[in-house]
Amino acid sequence: MALVKSILLYNCGTWSLTKQEEHILNIFHRRQLGTILNNKYPTVMKNNGLHQKTGETPISLTILEARWRLFGHILRQAITTPPNVAMTKYFKTEGSKQPGRLKTSIVTTQRRDLKSHNNEHWPTRLH
Repeated sequence: MALVKSILLYNCGTWSLTKQEEHILNIFHRRQLGTILNNKYPTVMKNNGLHQKTGETPISLTILEARWRLFGHILRQAITTPPNVAMTKYFKTEGSKQPGRLKTSIVTTQRRDLKSHNNEHWPTRLH
């Protein structure tokens, strides 16, 4: 499982995922955990019980932690580094915006994460 999880989560701090994509990744992760525990169809295990029995957290929380860890690294770098220059240009855009719904970007994903800061996982996962 460690090999599959590390390959699955490679560079996950840069991902901008929608809620549905996070949900699909969580389903995939739970399916893999069920396979490891040799759970077959008639045997049903709730998600919380599955995570508790394996000692794993939902994959979306691991991605959330990696995203904020990467953001912290970027903020600590010099202002002239390419990530900080790109971030500055993104927030200083002037002129008319494109019509329609905003595309999911790393910035919109982090804004959504901040709005959900009342989530019960934040105090224990992010420091």
